[in-house]
Amino acid sequence: MNIVRNNYLMKLADEALNDGGVTIFRPDGGIPDSYNGQIAALGVSIAMNGLCPALASYYTDSDTRAVNRRPVLEIIARMINADRETNEVFQQIVDAGSLLRKAVSLSNHVEAVRILQQEVIDCSIALKQVVRTYNLV
Repeated sequence: MNIVRNNYLMKLADEALNDGGVTIFRPDGGIPDSYNGQIAALGVSIAMNGLCPALASYYTDSDTRAVNRRPVLEIIARMINADRETNEVFQQIVDAGSLLRKAVSLSNHVEAVRILQQEVIDCSIALKQVVRTYNLV
């Protein structure tokens, strides 16, 4: 990912964070520090486990974690949907559920999975950079 692309995705990440649809902000305006780690771990999880298992893991709610990871996928899905440089097919991704369904439906199309995987990783990198500009509590 080049600098221009990263800056573009960072703008989309900030817009997705502030659009009011899905939020990871606390009432005091800060973001729980746990999200910083969860967002940073998404790319590693994809590299180690593959796209579908990583997305399924983030989609599933867990009582053992400090934060619910599904909002991370919601924000990334909004970024993919808003990204006019992505494949038209990926712009049908509007939320975490449709992101997971799209990844599963593409599982037999190696090239399409690779492209979607790279898009999710690029979005998570941009989101990680933007989240770190907010007050982490």
